[in-house]
Amino acid sequence: MGEESRPVSSHPLSEDAVEKLIKLSALDPQSEDIPHLRGELEKILGHVDSLQGVDVSNVDPTSHASEAHNVFRNDVLGEHLPIEVVLGQAPDSSGRYLRVPLIIEG
Repeated sequence: MGEESRPVSSHPLSEDAVEKLIKLSALDPQSEDIPHLRGELEKILGHVDSLQGVDVSNVDPTSHASEAHNVFRNDVLGEHLPIEVVLGQAPDSSGRYLRVPLIIEG
């Protein structure tokens, strides 16, 4: 199976740039993997370069890819458990309050 044709960036990456990207990404590749990573990064930048050429002047800006809408409803008071039942199921309580472990020292 042949190598898939992908755009190559018009801005080749220097070794320093690849090293900085590796450090920023917290990757720990073997030294023999770096040339392969460099090629892959240049292909990614090639795709970005090709996207830069797309005419979007007639496309309205959006904040989401789809027209999703939040559905809001009124809060309605319904049945609830008696406080004694809730506190009886808690591992620890004090009066009418649940006790939880301290997670912030101060």
